[in-house]
Amino acid sequence: MGRSVVYVGQIDPVLKKVWMGLAPPKVEIFIWQALRGHIVVRNVLFERELLTEENVSCPLCKDDRETVDHLLLYCTQFNVDGSARGQPGEAGIGGILRDDSGNTKLVFSKFIGIADSNMAELLAIKEAFLIFVASEWSTNTELIIESDSLNATKWVNEPNSVPWIHRQILFQIKGLKKKIKNWSVVHVFREMYGIADTLAKSRVYRRSDILPSF
Repeated sequence: MGRSVVYVGQIDPVLKKVWMGLAPPKVEIFIWQALRGHIVVRNVLFERELLTEENVSCPLCKDDRETVDHLLLYCTQFNVDGSARGQPGEAGIGGILRDDSGNTKLVFSKFIGIADSNMAELLAIKEAFLIFVASEWSTNTELIIESDSLNATKWVNEPNSVPWIHRQILFQIKGLKKKIKNWSVVHVFREMYGIADTLAKSRVYRRSDILPSF
């Protein structure tokens, strides 16, 4: 996926199209970084000698090296994010589901009222579970949810560690887990979250929701 900045002595025309104002600035920056191969994935950390060879595999599929191409195009994932304007404050959640060919299957973006950032992140994960359980994929496809929140991913994987104020959400997520054959919730670096982050923050400023369709 990484591209050279120079194309026959000129700026690569594909890179020029990134800055046409067709998406929010944060999404444009994310696409620019992806095209140039500058997203911090495990293969990049290995090349910088910050990871060893045995730790460079994709944490989702365990089969291939985690390169930008592999993570964005070839590994099924539900990217989610939550955003709050204050602690607590008006909050929104968003997410995007892609299949293993890189095709977008659905997106969601919702205003959730008043919440802190931890609650917003947990509700984004819960929404991904809810959507997946209601879909045609729930019976034969593994659900992989990615979040940039260390707290939320830890609490979902270790429910006994969650603060009491969020236990009701974790109880609801626990019930949804039982309806899915295989699932995993993993933490990834914030750099991977341009689209999901934009979807979450857009609901803070605009109250109309974007809901999934199957």
